[in-house]
Amino acid sequence: MKISNYVLKIAIPLPREPLFSSFVVDGCESSRPWRFILILICAFYLCAGLMTAESSTLETIPLYHWCYDVIDELTLRGYLADLASSVKPFTRSQVFQSLAKCQIPPQDLTSLQLLNLLNSEFLPQSEEKIKTGLYLIQDLKADDSELAPRSAAVSKLGYSLRDKFTMYNGMRLDQNLQDDSLYSGAYWRGFSGYTEQAYIAGRIGPIRLQFGKDWQRWGSGRFANLLISENPLPYDLFKFNVAAGSFNFTSLILQLDAVTVIDSVSQPGEIIKSHRRRFLAAHRLDWQISRKMQLGIAESVLYGGENRTFEWQFLNPVVFYHGEQENRGFEGNTLVSADFKLFPGKKWFIYGEFLVDDWQFDRKKVSDLEPAEIGWIIGARKAEPWGWKTASAGFEYSGVTNRTYNTLQVEQKYLAENHPLGHRLGNDFDSWTIELTNWISPRLRADFLFAFLRNGESSVYAPFDTSFYAVPEVSMGYEEPFPTGIVERTYRPELKFFFYYNRICSFHGNFRYDYIENYLNTKGRTEEDFILQFGVTADLSFYFSTNGY
Repeated sequence: MKISNYVLKIAIPLPREPLFSSFVVDGCESSRPWRFILILICAFYLCAGLMTAESSTLETIPLYHWCYDVIDELTLRGYLADLASSVKPFTRSQVFQSLAKCQIPPQDLTSLQLLNLLNSEFLPQSEEKIKTGLYLIQDLKADDSELAPRSAAVSKLGYSLRDKFTMYNGMRLDQNLQDDSLYSGAYWRGFSGYTEQAYIAGRIGPIRLQFGKDWQRWGSGRFANLLISENPLPYDLFKFNVAAGSFNFTSLILQLDAVTVIDSVSQPGEIIKSHRRRFLAAHRLDWQISRKMQLGIAESVLYGGENRTFEWQFLNPVVFYHGEQENRGFEGNTLVSADFKLFPGKKWFIYGEFLVDDWQFDRKKVSDLEPAEIGWIIGARKAEPWGWKTASAGFEYSGVTNRTYNTLQVEQKYLAENHPLGHRLGNDFDSWTIELTNWISPRLRADFLFAFLRNGESSVYAPFDTSFYAVPEVSMGYEEPFPTGIVERTYRPELKFFFYYNRICSFHGNFRYDYIENYLNTKGRTEEDFILQFGVTADLSFYFSTNGY
């Protein structure tokens, strides 16, 4: 085995305190992290001139990678149409093949410079290689209560044979998880960790298969998605994908985290519990109708129980889940969604998602009074607004009604690792967001966002709301406000920046301010909050060619 190409990317943290000063983690004083970072800085200067590009493989690109923002911008400007897909993450092969076909006229300078940025990341090299390295993040966070450093590191180890086969493993060690109140894993000296990616992927002609653990995101929404999102930790999955001309079919089989439920208390001090396993099957069909329009339809079913395991009818990628559930009398939570992107004119598009959890058409019994359980996202983006060549602007409106994603059976709640599988805000809310992005230079982007959120009293974590059962007669009907109860209102301006220094490191930061009325759905209570964050990310990657054997 010989080393043919390698890439070295390293973070340069910017602490406000002296580089060698100590800080406290779990009550223990230590200066080792900053010493370690000094070593990385030295390595940066030693190896900055040795960078080469990465190749075309089936390795999936993590959803937090900077390339997605650049791809979105170029898609908005009319390029990379085959990457306007509503199924992510992309593979490096997908991005490389799209870049190879992309032609941008020299007069479109902003788009051309963004394309060059992607080319520097995805140019091919060795056809057969082993990859190893680290992805490093160093942040400094401040809010109204504390100032704290936050570090994270993701290991990388993989083998790829062109775009035919990839075996990959990436494990994350992260201090940021201690700020996530929904995280249920273990902590060690201020850090938490989990396997972020661990999969085997292969391609035979138009068919791609993936088995292991990875991120998933379905839908056209910019700030959220309704059916499958990246809110939970990466999923344990089997993924099947086939591309046939303008059609693309994807099927997913997921094993979710199990839940423990108290079934009964037979007598004081004796509690009977059950351990209920949970699974999700999903499939979607995408149709690229033309360069100006694409449409996707999808369905999922979440099922589980004390003695349930993968069930054959839901392993069938082309069966209609809801029909199987109804015909066979199986317990499960089925959802159906549709999404679209429409490019009605030059350098702007409209997009949307619509989800149905439950919709009662009959009015024969009290249970038929259950309000519709639906979700929606509608938005639009425009490049070069008001003749501003380097800018883009957009808005997005989303909402999910009460009871959506929720069920009477705890194991069927649309949650994974305590996080919503669908929209990150759960249910009983709506949200308006406007954004303005300016590419000050191809390497420097600034974003201004303003969001207005309304949250009702209900939640996907709460017991299923059965208040409609209290209606004495069906003829009386049942109505409820949206959102329900005392509505919490949040006004949120946010300013973000991203600076791509080179393929070794990048810098990021954001400032967010929240003004909240009826805080925690308490009438008249107000709350203010702010978050200030600056950080550096880096990617240390080595490639070893196996072509010599």
